[in-house]
Amino acid sequence: MTTYDRYRNPIVPGIRVMDSETGLTGTIAAIHADNLDANAARRVKCIELRGVKGLFKPETLMGLGTPRQLAS
Repeated sequence: MTTYDRYRNPIVPGIRVMDSETGLTGTIAAIHADNLDANAARRVKCIELRGVKGLFKPETLMGLGTPRQLAS
């Protein structure tokens, strides 16, 4: 599933992001937004980051690049 960061850029698993509220950075491991459309998913805590406890709202995240598998 694709959802959108605070600047309306698409984010998917594998993208490195920073949370604007905490300053934490990480790579998206999964998006837990089953049965939600992209706009509804932006407003709920549904993003799991590798090695970071808890979930994050996409609207507080800022994409820091592209996933390696798509960068070719």
